Amino acid sequence: MQAAKAKGYCIWMYFHKERSQTMLYSRVTLAAAFPVLQTAPTSLLPAPISLLPTPTLLVRPSVISTDYQQIPSESWSEQHVRDFLFDKKLDEMILLTKDMNGEELYELLRQCHPQLERWLMFDRLNKELEKRHQQTLPISVYLRFLKQTLKYSSVSLF
Repeated sequence: MQAAKAKGYCIWMYFHKERSQTMLYSRVTLAAAFPVLQTAPTSLLPAPISLLPTPTLLVRPSVISTDYQQIPSESWSEQHVRDFLFDKKLDEMILLTKDMNGEELYELLRQCHPQLERWLMFDRLNKELEKRHQQTLPISVYLRFLKQTLKYSSVSLF
């Protein structure tokens, strides 16, 4: 727990190490805060004013393997899927396909492909990306994902 002084007030901040999130608690005077906080259990701390989620940051590998090009996408490992998405500059899709192998990626592609479902799936993926990672899914990335993934599939979607 840390305190920051500002104009005779004390703002208490709690740093949650696992989530890298900061919660700001209501202001109290410095004289009133110390005696209470020294003896009070943490359950008596004031309720958070706001909880600010932090966006997920991707780190591009310096070398991207192209081994995935020799294998049908349905047989890709999780690493092949990541390599493919990085290689094709589909970084936002990496956040949505975490821990997916080729078979699961193909199922996602299959759900996105029918004309009527294409834009419903775009909306669904965009909402998930925004909720989980505070980012939006560009239409260009979504369309490139559909086109590029279909190129490496050995199974026809038609």
